[in-house]
Amino acid sequence: MVDRYPFIGEVRGAGLFIGVEQVRDKNTREPMSRKACARIFTECLNRGLLTMAYAPSFRIQPAMTIDGGTIDNSVEILREVYDLVEKEGLWKL
Repeated sequence: MVDRYPFIGEVRGAGLFIGVEQVRDKNTREPMSRKACARIFTECLNRGLLTMAYAPSFRIQPAMTIDGGTIDNSVEILREVYDLVEKEGLWKL
């Protein structure tokens, strides 16, 4: 996702414990606005994915019992929302 989206500054972590940095500018690493993050959070929630994306840096920390189908669905929802953010230029708010 770092290579795909202009507003993902960094993804770090190990296994399923991942941190995502949402930025306005990849070069300066200026954090994405709270308004844009809140929209990402709401869009994910409306699609059935509860995230901590209401902040510029958030973590993904699923239960150890998560199955592959749930992971795939969650990633697809996040991609769908990030595609919307990119299309509407929300990260620039």
